[in-house]
Amino acid sequence: MGAMSRPASVLTVVILLAAKRSSSKNCVIWSESGPPVVRGSSLSVFCHFPQTCYLKKITSDHPQPTDGPFNVSTILVKLVNVSENTSFRCQCQVPYNSECGLDLTVGYPPDRPENMSCSYIAANASKKDVHCTWDRGRKTYILDTTYLWVESDSGFHNNMKYPVHSGNSAKFSVPGDATVISVRVQTRNKLGAAASVIWNYILADIAKPPPPVLGQPNCSSRECTAAVTRVDGTESLQIQYRTTAAHQKWTTANSSQVLVSSLEPNTRYDFRARWKFRTGSWSEWSASVSSSTQEEAPAEPLDVWWTELRCESLHVYWKGMNSSMARGKVLNYIVKVKNLNIIKNISAHERNTSVQFCPQCQVAVSACNSKGCSPPVIITCLTKEPALGLTVLTHNNSLSLTWPQSNSGIQETVVEWYRDGHKLDEVQWVRLSRDKHQTVITNVQPSECYKGAVHVFSHGNVRTMTFMAAIVETVPTVGPSVQDNIEADTVTVTWAEIPRGQRGGCIVKYNVYLENSIGDLWNDSIMAPGKTFTKTNLPPATYSLWMSASTAKGEGPAGRKIKFFISADNKLPVGLACGLLFVLGLFLLMLCQCPTLKHRLWAVVQYFYEVVPDPANSKWAKECSKEMGTIDFQLQLCEERITEDLPILVAIEELPQKTWDVTESSISPTLHYPLISDIKSHSQDSESSAHTEHSQVTTEEYISSHQPGYQEEEEEEEDEFEDMLCSFSDSFSDAQGCGGNLTLDAVKINCTN
Repeated sequence: MGAMSRPASVLTVVILLAAKRSSSKNCVIWSESGPPVVRGSSLSVFCHFPQTCYLKKITSDHPQPTDGPFNVSTILVKLVNVSENTSFRCQCQVPYNSECGLDLTVGYPPDRPENMSCSYIAANASKKDVHCTWDRGRKTYILDTTYLWVESDSGFHNNMKYPVHSGNSAKFSVPGDATVISVRVQTRNKLGAAASVIWNYILADIAKPPPPVLGQPNCSSRECTAAVTRVDGTESLQIQYRTTAAHQKWTTANSSQVLVSSLEPNTRYDFRARWKFRTGSWSEWSASVSSSTQEEAPAEPLDVWWTELRCESLHVYWKGMNSSMARGKVLNYIVKVKNLNIIKNISAHERNTSVQFCPQCQVAVSACNSKGCSPPVIITCLTKEPALGLTVLTHNNSLSLTWPQSNSGIQETVVEWYRDGHKLDEVQWVRLSRDKHQTVITNVQPSECYKGAVHVFSHGNVRTMTFMAAIVETVPTVGPSVQDNIEADTVTVTWAEIPRGQRGGCIVKYNVYLENSIGDLWNDSIMAPGKTFTKTNLPPATYSLWMSASTAKGEGPAGRKIKFFISADNKLPVGLACGLLFVLGLFLLMLCQCPTLKHRLWAVVQYFYEVVPDPANSKWAKECSKEMGTIDFQLQLCEERITEDLPILVAIEELPQKTWDVTESSISPTLHYPLISDIKSHSQDSESSAHTEHSQVTTEEYISSHQPGYQEEEEEEEDEFEDMLCSFSDSFSDAQGCGGNLTLDAVKINCTN
């Protein structure tokens, strides 16, 4: 029999050994490197079927396995760069069913442990509890077994073996009288083993005290003092702190005492501490405690801006202080107008207010907490000088502003901006140093119109450069809504702003179109933000009016068209009316100078004058007939022939001693005097008459006037009447005196005196 080749003999031995381990006599599987495989290596896995198998295969969860036949009864899979545990399965399906499997473990052999560190807490004199840690090296990915070997100078503790469960640390105890220990670490897995060098320690050099116990710190505005319970033998103390809210990194205090300084007011801090003996290691950190520093008055002024609403009013804005500036909880804001003695106390959540103002006034604004107020910001009246040279560029959701650079006398620059129409409630600003001449405004809404200004402050005045811009701009989509007011030949038009979403950007002007009924067209433009337009001296006609708005991109569509009518003016011109009045006055003056025309005019007046009613029907006559009897007047008036020797007699019937105040509406008793004192002659109008004329004469005068000499006096009186201008009352009395009969309604008797 010939000798068998070396590879075949090796394979036969492997198959026989694997057959003994396989659970199925019809299927054998093995790896040329064994079940544990070094991570990243390459290998082959074999499947052998002792009996004839026509359909055999090998499967695996390893990515991209490469399989193929090895011989008639064996197939194999080649693996490259194995990085994780893998399972394999071999199957024979024809002429019989048989299968077997293999779990391939992948990992590393252990590295040599290094960097050993040991310490113990000096809390028990009878024993020392030592804790050691080390670096175990890279992760092996398979099960490791680690032991710590300890040897001390104590006779009762030599070459002790401690199993390690955590991988890179272990704890053990040595007798209290031990002074020196030696330790080493040994690690083993299926791929190999490793052991560290021997480390020797003097226990006094690795001793550390237990962690300190901190009491509640006592704090002022800048310092905190912590109470620490001392342990005998400790010499060094270390304290660390950090702000509680921010959870920043711990900061080690410069002082080795329990006093921590250089803190911020009104801030909550966490504190922790550790200590050590003269030799040995630091203790573990203590549990942290928290405390807050006290408040201080704000040391920095507010960031204040203002807007002049009118000459007498100022709207003031300010930004809230952060915690470092406020140095406490802001309770209120104080706004003072010094020259007007005005003090306003504003609540802490408010950020603006309006105050009275004047050219000589100074407005001071401060923030106050429980310890005091910040330095006031003084606002005075400055001279504003319009300036040019501002460049505005639009970007994605931002506006870039650039202005001429000038460092001569500049104190600071303030840039303000706001959405159009929201200056009072949305104004924003930023302060820049004197060397800045550009800035970028962010978070700008694309379709909104933004307005603002760059204010360059120098000594006593301010140069202002205004701007108006929108990132995405189109023409307006609608026209303004118009209202008209007509007065004579003048039309006044007012309109409201176009809704914000339909403006298309910044409105620069409004266009007014006016057309009459014959097709004449007028066109006017009103620059924004104007909201009114007046057109005067319009001829009488029917008019149509409509409006549109324009942005930088162009003019938008027209709004709703309205119609109105201007009527002809029927009033006389003022000059003509004054001329007619002058002519009428001159005519009346000439009329009064002519006696004949005056008498004829008086006759016309008498003709239209209301007839005097019958006195017999008066209330006074009826009452007198019941109560007092009658009064007889017998005289002859204006006889043509009357002699001086013939007296005129008047019969008077005497009544009881009871006097009456007689009027047209009532009779009432007055003073008890029996004699009649006077007789009043008057002409009484009807109820609708606007005036009543009276002529008073005494009884003696009335009688004597009817004597013979009275006729001459009457003629003289008539001549005197012709010389008077437009006097009707005396002439009317004379005419009544020549009537021949004296009626009761023409005579009023007043007996009160």
